[in-house]
Amino acid sequence: MPKDPAKPEVDGGTLEPDLPPSTQSADPLTFQPIDLPERDFQVNNLPETPVDLFEAFFPPSLIAKWLDYIENDRFKALEAFENDKNDPKKPLSHSTSQPEIYCFLASLIYIGLHKENDLEGYWSLQSDLRPKHTLSLYISRNRFLDLYRHFTFWDLNNEDKGLPRLFSKVSKVSESIKSTSKRFIVIPLRITIDESIIGFTGRSKITTLVKNKPTPLGFKA
Repeated sequence: MPKDPAKPEVDGGTLEPDLPPSTQSADPLTFQPIDLPERDFQVNNLPETPVDLFEAFFPPSLIAKWLDYIENDRFKALEAFENDKNDPKKPLSHSTSQPEIYCFLASLIYIGLHKENDLEGYWSLQSDLRPKHTLSLYISRNRFLDLYRHFTFWDLNNEDKGLPRLFSKVSKVSESIKSTSKRFIVIPLRITIDESIIGFTGRSKITTLVKNKPTPLGFKA
């Protein structure tokens, strides 16, 4: 095909080569499939109690890192608030602790499993509206909301630049959960994984809405 004079000359190394089609066929005998050893589903020795299992996935060493991240963010917010009283992001009222973080996480899990009409219902003191487990025995509503607004489990000053910002925030937690899961469960060789929606109602550019799913809004996985 003759060159188009309207198109400028470009470096040939940046273009896909225009080669004639090959007349040779590949030898099917040269195909070497991946050799994967057979393995059955196996559950290794689990901790004795559900609390111990939960702590295996979220050990005190991991929570200690989160406390540092939350406290660093709190000091930054305090400094910004002192410089500008009209700053809409008010800092965390006071420092948190490891037991309080465990109570906060347990409350999040309970809220995800036990549905109430609204968030206030989990702290309701009315006998006809009171949930089976009253969260006020463990954490107050105002303190829960305060932690919910300021909770962070990634280092704001040291994000993984090799990943998109959203994924860099959860990469360390994800790796920790995966490594702990491998300690307890051996996945079989033949397994089928169906896609699902991981519920998420926060602000994100990659949330998906599929109305006919049990969990319609969140991340598609």
